[in-house]
Amino acid sequence: MNPAEIARAHADGGLDALLAPGVPADMAAHGVEAALIAASIALAWHLIRQRHSWVQASGAGKQRILRAAIQAAGLSALSGASMSLVVSLARLLPGPGERAFDLRGRGSLKAPATP
Repeated sequence: MNPAEIARAHADGGLDALLAPGVPADMAAHGVEAALIAASIALAWHLIRQRHSWVQASGAGKQRILRAAIQAAGLSALSGASMSLVVSLARLLPGPGERAFDLRGRGSLKAPATP
C-alpha cells in the first residue's frame, strides 16, 4: 500500500469507529459531564476567593462578583467540554500495526492479564 492508501484506510477506520453504535452518545455524555465538573469547580473556586468581598459588598458589588463567577464557570465549561471531545477523538485514532482497525477500544488502563 502506498502512503495515500494507508491514510485513506486509517481515515475510514476512524470514521467507522466514530459512527459505531453508542459512540456519539457516549462522547456527548462525557462532554456534558466534563463541562459540569469544570463549571462547578470554577464557580466554587471563584466564590471562595471572593468570600470576604462578598460580605462587604453592596447589592451592585454582589452582582458584579456573581457575574464574574458565572463567566468563569461558563469559560470552564467550554474548556472542559472541548478537552473531553479532543480526548474522545484521540482515542478513536487507529492504533499501530495489527491493532490499527481494532474497534473494541484502546483506552484500557488495566494491566494485561498475566498467565
